[in-house]
Amino acid sequence: MGVFETFFGNRNTKIKSSNTRIPWIPLTTEAQLRHIVKISASRPQVIYKHSTTCGISGMVLRMMENSLDSSVQVADFYFLDLHRFPELSERVAGSLPVAP
Repeated sequence: MGVFETFFGNRNTKIKSSNTRIPWIPLTTEAQLRHIVKISASRPQVIYKHSTTCGISGMVLRMMENSLDSSVQVADFYFLDLHRFPELSERVAGSLPVAP
């Protein structure tokens, strides 16, 4: 593994639940998205749209995993691979507000 892959990951980066403190829930269907919207009225929901070909996306993912330990208890965290699910990614972008 090269230096850049060490810091930024590569296109094969996947969720590694054993290496993270965030219990990621894979977001793969529109039914899940509707459920997320519904339950967001009572519990915060976080969707991380990850690009497996973007070094910055990989770096931010690792930063989140290293720093969000205390937040895990107060929200549900969904992981959306935007290359595998481009239509769902567009649906999220077009229908949900983006956090500041």
